[in-house]
Amino acid sequence: MKLRSLYKWTLDPSLDGLVFFAQRLDELLFDYTLDSYKPTALNAPSLCTEALTVISAIAKDQTEAANLIPVLEELEWSIHSDVVAKSLMDVELDQYILSNPDTPLPEKRLRLEVLNRTLRSNRYIDRCKDKLTDAVVQSTSMISIFWRAPWLQRL
Repeated sequence: MKLRSLYKWTLDPSLDGLVFFAQRLDELLFDYTLDSYKPTALNAPSLCTEALTVISAIAKDQTEAANLIPVLEELEWSIHSDVVAKSLMDVELDQYILSNPDTPLPEKRLRLEVLNRTLRSNRYIDRCKDKLTDAVVQSTSMISIFWRAPWLQRL
């Protein structure tokens, strides 16, 4: 992480979490940051919408049914690694995503529409804000505990 000057900041211990968050956000969005550190472009709600779009294209014979497989795999991976999406779900992921190729397309569409309503963008964004606020507050308390550690004062 590139060290940025903090001379314009009023360094108050209650703002340690905010400073850390600003530094991390700057690093995540910096042009030359490694791709593995950057945020993903498609989140679970967007991937769910994409899957429904592919299903519509398949139903209209505009694309092959095999094109749905990688989209469903990416959606499943995204939800497994997304704490926000997992916290919004009412039932297990297997109930929403039907990967079996023998499952009729209308059944897959119906399940994905339910998942799409469960993960709808405004709910997802609100939950992200809540989790982000909790993380900043928690890191503020952890950082202030760290800076007050007796062994650190002796350095």
